Amino acid sequence: MALGTALRVLGLLVLLGLCVKQTESSAPLTPAPESPTAPASNCHESDCGLDTLGLIRSKGYPAEKHQVTTADGYILTMHRIPPKSKGASVVFLQHGLLDASHTWVFNMPDQSLGFILHDHGYDVWLGNSRGNTYSLGHVYGEDYVDTYDYWRFSWDEMVMYDLPAQLEFALEATGQEDLVYIGHSQGTVQGFAGFSSNEALAKRVRLFVAIAPVAYVSGDTNIFFKALADLRFPEILKLFGEKRFLPETKLFETLFPEICRIGPDLCANALCFIVGCDMENFNKTRIPVYVSADPAGSSVQNVIHYAQELRDGTFARYDYGPVKNLLYYGSLHPPKYDLGKVMVDVALFSGGRDVMGDPHDVGRLEDELPKEHLIYTHVDPTYGHLGPMWGVNAHKTTYPPILDLLAGRDPPQVSGV
Repeated sequence: MALGTALRVLGLLVLLGLCVKQTESSAPLTPAPESPTAPASNCHESDCGLDTLGLIRSKGYPAEKHQVTTADGYILTMHRIPPKSKGASVVFLQHGLLDASHTWVFNMPDQSLGFILHDHGYDVWLGNSRGNTYSLGHVYGEDYVDTYDYWRFSWDEMVMYDLPAQLEFALEATGQEDLVYIGHSQGTVQGFAGFSSNEALAKRVRLFVAIAPVAYVSGDTNIFFKALADLRFPEILKLFGEKRFLPETKLFETLFPEICRIGPDLCANALCFIVGCDMENFNKTRIPVYVSADPAGSSVQNVIHYAQELRDGTFARYDYGPVKNLLYYGSLHPPKYDLGKVMVDVALFSGGRDVMGDPHDVGRLEDELPKEHLIYTHVDPTYGHLGPMWGVNAHKTTYPPILDLLAGRDPPQVSGV
């Protein structure tokens, strides 16, 4: 276990070291307004260390916490920004890999999609996948969370259990017949897999907005993740007894904001190296807030699943190996998800600099989605993987067409990678 932890920390330090070389060429970033309250921890921003409820309430918005138990016993936490009036349409927001519900409310109210949707009268629900900071419960109790059995999951289980449990809870709680689902990164993986394989669930979703969409992961432009996959780094972690991947810890919560405070360009370029360079869209003094809460953790098995996708070039279920595949699936190879069977209207919002959902992979995704359900595409050539989420100009470029779609208006087509 100690060796596995050492490998994990070493990998992070190597990543930071690689990013130092890019620091001098960083694009200028917009400075943040001075925080009106005292900073938390080592961060000069008052939002450092706040959880989702704290971030929402600190901006003067109402906030609720709800929990739902999945069919396989995992206890998930959802957050809600309740609407101004009863009967409002439900919009469900689902985060990406190693992220959590706080990602939708990290920035100021006029820059964060969660707040903007509330301001436009929607009932906003923020999901959390199993294994992240807010969803570490199980019906078998706290001790079970420390077992290997608890962490034997990937996004397959999120598709089969987490997604329907959370969406059905939100609909039942509000009395609505359907909702709009907005996913980022892994949140789109769950949507593409779930809405192509679960017809009953798909009927409850009237629109799927996919931000930084991911189905195929070729690794063509992401040398970091391609190297991890080719070197079997996640499998090595599992071999040495690691079951959690980059969980939120006091060490990270304290160390990362301090590193980013001392060397903001270093942190900016670390993000650039991993998810694509669009740092000119970021408020770099806000980065300590992000890293005080992220990474929010997942399972090693989940990361192995992504590595399998990258190596195999498929959008398929988890590969247990030929023998276990026969046991689980009745075939030597894991079954593929059929994107041609997506039963929900889809709007894609992608970035030209995204190295996790890169233009080639998004193009392949577009080709396989049913033409009658692909209703809108939006390509911002300046965005990487996180630009549409944390970028200070996303409220001018990405969110207006989303609001148009939710209101039934036709937004302008945007392309030009």
